[in-house]
Amino acid sequence: MILWSGTFTWGHVMFSAFKRRLYLRASILPLAIAGPALAQDATSVDATQGAARSQDAAATPVVTLPPVVAVQPPTVASPVKKRKTSTSAATTQSVPTTPSPPAPTAEAIASGAEVPPFQPALVLGAPGTLIVVDDAFVPVTVATERDVLGEGGANISDAVDQRPGISSSNFAPGASRPIIRGLDTYRVRVQENGIGSHDVSALSEDHAVPIDPFGADQVEVIRGPATLRYGSQAIGGVVAVENGRVPTYVPKNGFEGTIKGDLSSVDDGRNGAFKAKAGANGVVVHADGFQRRAEDYDTPDGTQFNSFVEAEGGAIGGSFVGRDGYIGVAISRYQSLYGIPGEEAAELMPRIDLEQDRIQARGEWRVGSYGVEAMRFWFGASDYEHSEIVDEGEGDEVGSLFTNDEIEGRFEVQHLPFMTSLGQFRGAAGIQIIDRETRGQSFEGDSLLEPAETQSIAAFLFEELDISSVLTLQAAARIEHTDIDG
Repeated sequence: MILWSGTFTWGHVMFSAFKRRLYLRASILPLAIAGPALAQDATSVDATQGAARSQDAAATPVVTLPPVVAVQPPTVASPVKKRKTSTSAATTQSVPTTPSPPAPTAEAIASGAEVPPFQPALVLGAPGTLIVVDDAFVPVTVATERDVLGEGGANISDAVDQRPGISSSNFAPGASRPIIRGLDTYRVRVQENGIGSHDVSALSEDHAVPIDPFGADQVEVIRGPATLRYGSQAIGGVVAVENGRVPTYVPKNGFEGTIKGDLSSVDDGRNGAFKAKAGANGVVVHADGFQRRAEDYDTPDGTQFNSFVEAEGGAIGGSFVGRDGYIGVAISRYQSLYGIPGEEAAELMPRIDLEQDRIQARGEWRVGSYGVEAMRFWFGASDYEHSEIVDEGEGDEVGSLFTNDEIEGRFEVQHLPFMTSLGQFRGAAGIQIIDRETRGQSFEGDSLLEPAETQSIAAFLFEELDISSVLTLQAAARIEHTDIDG
């Protein structure tokens, strides 16, 4: 199978006199057809998401993708009408037993042939799947839960840094950010359940991202025009972590749980985690927790001093899940203490002690009428701080303190797909609001970063046009107003 794509970016246009920025990006994503094998691969990707990769797939990197939103009505009665009044009544994971009919082509419309009207979309897989995640065209790289566990590592970047075009900064075992096509820091956005990580990891390479890979259900790397849905700076890509802390479905038989752990000999690592969901009658609760311990790791030249990592955290959440959507909230806590190896390690033994408390909420209403397919919202607020500790011979001292208080909200409306003479259109529009206050205080001299408050509001639009089975066009636009005080 040959898969290739090309992307081009429309440059940024800044209107500084009005303190507004307008961002436009577009891409053409063609796909070379390779006969029946290609269709078989695409079907296999959707059907086996979350399962173990075969040995052949491990040898040859294959982009596995999340479930997609179907845009064609099934040929059989909607499975929603067949649900029984039981624990599974609230779940929306039913899949039609027969495939949907093919979409009417642009040629059929141009010739005047009768085209059946579109019906409301049916969600395949987990509710809340984003429309830009398409099984053939959108440039998305996905690491499943099994992939994340197999890669190991204390950072979320370790879960994806073996994928083509993606690497990690690897500054320290406890601090590593993803690098996408040579772009990092503010050019790569890291988010959890649709909301930013709300940290200061982009300010310096020794600052960690407070998201542990043990809690992740999957990690997506999104590139192309779709990144404008999440921010204006992430031209490298968006690393999106989904961990189910806000439940989006009722588990089968009312309960599901996972216990996992690993050991590593290079650093005497001991890591463990659990996740559990329980629900009935449309009410679902979630709980998870993790803990990891790793000593200084060994190298061929000896032990790398001050490379230890300690981290722990957990979350509880709950949701109301119905036939047409869900709404839920979760609270979480993350703590980490890790060393910074290097030339100063033996003399000062620098360490970072990090804490973050976080609340998240999200919801979705699948309207399916009045031109609206679904409405979604994401909300997050966090309190973050970390202390940089050194030992100058008289005991531990706090050399500097970084804090970040942030609130973020995003609302999105996805319109029903419709046919034109060029092909099928689908897309979404929304708004995003961010309020952030950051400070870096030094206790050894001048202040590193005086208190700075950033407020921004933005509107975005994403559209995708399926011209044919081998060609799809994507475009996105974003206009943003930002005020910085400090």
